Amino acid sequence: MLPVEADHRLRAIWRGKDMRAIGSAVVSHMEKLTRLIGFGATTAWLLLAGLTGGSGVLERNSIGINIAVAVLFLIVALLVLWRAIAVETARRSMPTSKAIRSLLRVEAVTGAAVMLLGMALLIAAGSRVFREGMPVFG
Repeated sequence: MLPVEADHRLRAIWRGKDMRAIGSAVVSHMEKLTRLIGFGATTAWLLLAGLTGGSGVLERNSIGINIAVAVLFLIVALLVLWRAIAVETARRSMPTSKAIRSLLRVEAVTGAAVMLLGMALLIAAGSRVFREGMPVFG
């Protein structure tokens, strides 16, 4: 397909549609995506905190360090949740605009990075606990 033909097809698709309605639909999808990513990131860090804290019982000498690090992971989970709630509150209180779309894109990317980090650490901790039979730290 030639670039001119593609341009005509795009114009035909968008012809007669209200651009604000299209922008609202894009923001609605981005809002759902950021909400899902925020929930996934919070869940990963909460599971990591629980696994780390619980793994301390495998070896009595390491229970203190595992509980301390579990509290740090719990704090990260709460911060991620707080951030997700703040972004959603900002989205609901402001009209659809380029700034909101940009905010939701940045939130989706950074939230996904935080979620992937939490999942990677959770997999590593799970391997340590369930394969090696050792506490996460110790």
